[in-house]
Amino acid sequence: MRKVALVFATLFLLATTGLGILATNRGLKDAKAIDEIVGPYKGAIAEAGKADPEAAQLSSLAQKTGKLKAGAVLFGIAAVLALGLLVVTFGGKPIVPVLAGAVALVAIIGTFVSPQYDLGPLAPASARSLGYVITALALVGAGAAWGAASLKRRRGATA
Repeated sequence: MRKVALVFATLFLLATTGLGILATNRGLKDAKAIDEIVGPYKGAIAEAGKADPEAAQLSSLAQKTGKLKAGAVLFGIAAVLALGLLVVTFGGKPIVPVLAGAVALVAIIGTFVSPQYDLGPLAPASARSLGYVITALALVGAGAAWGAASLKRRRGATA
């Protein structure tokens, strides 16, 4: 049973790491692009936003680039923690439950810090949309790692 938990932990934590890095890249690139597009025209875009809903969305998003960057950094931290949790799980260290909780918590916080936005039908997913997937993967991966560590402790206690 522990082997199955380790397989799930490996798959889900590696996916968390990969998507966390992708979401970090996406969030930082989107924040930079929005700052470049809006730049000195913030006032004009805010005025145009009163009549045009797309301009209003761009104006709103331009005010949230700090949150977008913070969410991206949190996804990067979650990715590194997920990779660390995987290593610690295979190492059999007693810190696995704490690190599993940290991975899940950072992924959840990153998801809800990142704003939801839609840059069009051909644009990649927003950071929050990726965050939902990262959070689900992190929760399953952390749970599997925690389960593998618990099974190892239980087996060690009965031996």
